[in-house]
Amino acid sequence: MTAADIQPNFSDSLRLLCVSPTEPSWIGITVQLGKERISEPHYRWASTVQEALTILRREIFDAILMVTDLEQQPEQLQPSIIHQFLDAMRTSGHDEPAVLVIDSLEDSLWTELCQLECDIIISHRSWNAPALVPSLIRSVRRNEIHRSKRHMETQTRKHEHRTHSETQQIIKHLESIIIDRQLFERTGEEPDSSLPENLQSLYAHLLRTFCMMGEGTLTTELAQLAEILNTANVTATDALKMHITQTRSLVEKLKSKSARHVLVRADLLIIELLVHLGDGFHAHLKA
Repeated sequence: MTAADIQPNFSDSLRLLCVSPTEPSWIGITVQLGKERISEPHYRWASTVQEALTILRREIFDAILMVTDLEQQPEQLQPSIIHQFLDAMRTSGHDEPAVLVIDSLEDSLWTELCQLECDIIISHRSWNAPALVPSLIRSVRRNEIHRSKRHMETQTRKHEHRTHSETQQIIKHLESIIIDRQLFERTGEEPDSSLPENLQSLYAHLLRTFCMMGEGTLTTELAQLAEILNTANVTATDALKMHITQTRSLVEKLKSKSARHVLVRADLLIIELLVHLGDGFHAHLKA
């Protein structure tokens, strides 16, 4: 998924929860939104933060817009009250973008409001502030991008978890083949049949190379390895054990990034190696 895939679909409709001591005249903001091709804005007005919180429990909005004039209404919608409102809103799980238009604000409260994801416009023009609509639209678009990214991250984590589970199941199935084979051949404790470290390293190198190739074969190298294994009387079961060990190690290093690709290529590699082992064994019997 590319960056273009997470661009928000900004429609011509916008749902706004407007918090202000007095109901505004909607004409100015509607005209400004119309210039931004938002022809169908839907407004919900709340005169207090308590009323706004009640509304948020029942309805969903694209943004929260708060407008207050401390000079004209010094007792209404103080910055400290706005801070409490935003804190309660974020604590309850609301991630809607918030924009505050205010005529003055202390630096300390500005910092605290920014930490609550609130964009601030300092203006004495209240609802007619020139930066109101551009800031509002920017906040909504930014929030949509953040939501899309969070969704992508969630899907990626689910995909990685599913891939990890599938990988472990495949490796366990290979191990069960060895266990079933051992039970079929003999009973009792299985002696240690791990191959020498140099053979393990050689196979690990071939496995990494084969997976990195993406396509093609290592027929010559595998034939040479099979000849070495046949000379050392290494069984197909022991070769499969080596394959499982090195495949698990490679998958763990790559984590979930290329696990499926590694497993597919690894299966092809061990099949070809076992074919070479079988051919070499039969040739030795005929000889």
